[in-house]
Amino acid sequence: MARRPAKPVALSPDDRFIILSGKETFLHHEHTSRLRDALKEKFGQLDVIRFDGQSVDVAAVLDECRSFGLLAAHKLVIVDDAEQLVREDARPLFERYAQSPCEGATLVLRSSAWRPGKLDKLATVIRCDPLKEPEAIGWAVRRARDAHGLTLEQPAAAELIGRTGTDLAHLDADLAKLALAAADGRATRDIVRTLVAMTRQLEPWPLREALLSGSAERSIRHIRETLENTRNTEIPLLFACSNLARDLHSCVLAQQLRISQAELASRLGKKSPWQIKDAYAAARKLDPSRTAALLKACTRADAHAKSGVGHTDRTLETLSVLFAQSMR
Repeated sequence: MARRPAKPVALSPDDRFIILSGKETFLHHEHTSRLRDALKEKFGQLDVIRFDGQSVDVAAVLDECRSFGLLAAHKLVIVDDAEQLVREDARPLFERYAQSPCEGATLVLRSSAWRPGKLDKLATVIRCDPLKEPEAIGWAVRRARDAHGLTLEQPAAAELIGRTGTDLAHLDADLAKLALAAADGRATRDIVRTLVAMTRQLEPWPLREALLSGSAERSIRHIRETLENTRNTEIPLLFACSNLARDLHSCVLAQQLRISQAELASRLGKKSPWQIKDAYAAARKLDPSRTAALLKACTRADAHAKSGVGHTDRTLETLSVLFAQSMR
């Protein structure tokens, strides 16, 4: 079974077949680096061979694992984009190898989109998924201490995540910057606020939640906080308003026609029904004439903003009031 630990995993130098699966490539490299150090400690000299899963064939990888190295006592064979290599016709070959791997090589498959199967039961599988905020806060505290010699206070770590998001490569770069600036080796929330810019990608869901709450005050407060802390967000905020208005109007009409949430999501080109779950639930108490007027107002506001007409911040506040009125 795949492991996704809250704390760092020390891969054993005795593991011979490892799968690192998930979209957080920083974790791929972190686990690989620890494994490489462990193998060097056990075997001394180590050959590291890398393959691109998009261009290499199965035979080349497995032949490399089975052949003897010329100088080093052990090989670390790494395949990136392994999902491109380990397809249906290739899986049986890797499964047979995993049943009796060569003792002279450690094979690491790194994949952002791994498909589970029989091979997972024969290998050591580590999940490298993007961390959720609480996990990222803990990771930042540990990474600051272990890699940068920095004491990162818990509130400071939470502030850092709030500003940059949970991408570990970005977080590590910011931690390095904080370590250089913190004279006493300690980073507080105030230091984070001073040195780390708000670069987190705008997420539409908090705004959608505020707009659907029926509280203009809540929506306006969220919009003002976003505009004050993040640059160039006027158009994305307007787009989020227009997108929600479009979803609401579509959901109202769909419910009148008895179209399910899943079917409507498919027709709207959504990746998943949950992307309109909030609008579909809110639409049950709405009138199509109101949602049509709301959609028209959002479309007009978006066109004006792109043409440089009016003040976008005031336009967003006006739309907040219109959403609140429509929700009542």
